[in-house]
Formats: sequence, C-alpha cells, structure tokens
Amino acid sequence: EIKSLLDEQNLGTHAKNLMRVYLDWFKHTPECGLLYLIGLFDRAVTLGHLQTLCSKERIDSLTGELASFSSAEWHYAIAKLEDANLVAVDKRDTDYIIDCHPLVRHYIDDFLFSEHKDLWVKGHGLIFHHLQQIAVSSPSNMKELEPLFRAVIHGTQAGLYIEAFQLYF
Repeated sequence: EIKSLLDEQNLGTHAKNLMRVYLDWFKHTPECGLLYLIGLFDRAVTLGHLQTLCSKERIDSLTGELASFSSAEWHYAIAKLEDANLVAVDKRDTDYIIDCHPLVRHYIDDFLFSEHKDLWVKGHGLIFHHLQQIAVSSPSNMKELEPLFRAVIHGTQAGLYIEAFQLYF
C-alpha cells in the first residue's frame, strides 16, 4: 500500500523534485511563508483566519512579512500561488477559502518537519492557540467541537502536550 504519491518509488521522486522546484522558486518571498502556513493546516482555511494568525505573532519565514500586508497584497500573493496551481481559492460570502491539494500539503508538512523543524513547531503552536481561541466554550454539536479537535492535533504537533490534553479533557 502507498500512503502518499510522494512515497511511491518511481513517481514519488519526480513529485518531490517538482515540489522542491516550486519552493525554490518562491524562496524568500511572502508567498513561500503563505504556502508554508496553508500547508500546516490539515484542510482548507479562510483568508480571514490566515490574516488573524499572521497578526498574532511574527514568525520569520512564516508570518513575518504577511503581518503587515494590505488587502491587495494578500490577494496578489494568493493569486501568485493560484497561478502556479499550488492553491485553489473559492469565494464564499464575504471571505475566501484557500486550500491546496493533499499532496502539496503533505509535501510541505514533511519538508518543514524534516528541514525546518523549529518553524514547523512554531506554526503548529500558532494554529493551536488560534483554534483554541475561536472555539465555542460549551460546544453542543460536532461543528462546534471541530476547532477543539483540530486544536488538540496541532497542539500535540507543537509539543504542547499538557495544554492539548487540558483542552481535550
């Protein structure tokens, strides 16, 4: 069984090389930090959530430059990633939903974990605290529980085991 195309012996190398070229292409740009941030999420994320995360903490190579972005700069950065076919954008109501293919997400997560572990940990910690803050205090249905479940996952990935357990409990 193959868990990911990136692990497949013949095509996996080509997929990894292609993703590495994209990361090198966007290296040292705000788009790279944005792609890293999107890749740390386990699903689609709204532009509003990304903007909130970036305003909470400046993390070099992740949220640093994005923190001071204007609305136009956000849309320009997202459009560049969309033009490269690395993300997909869907406008719903008053916000934009941004997602990337699971293979892209998987590669970015593995890349950050193996080559930029400190950034990977800080990113998951940032997401943990954000999800913890937006969660409903007394959830009554699965939709309201979801941010808490996701927060526990990101908290453990950030090494915040006690905080994640307390949240879970």
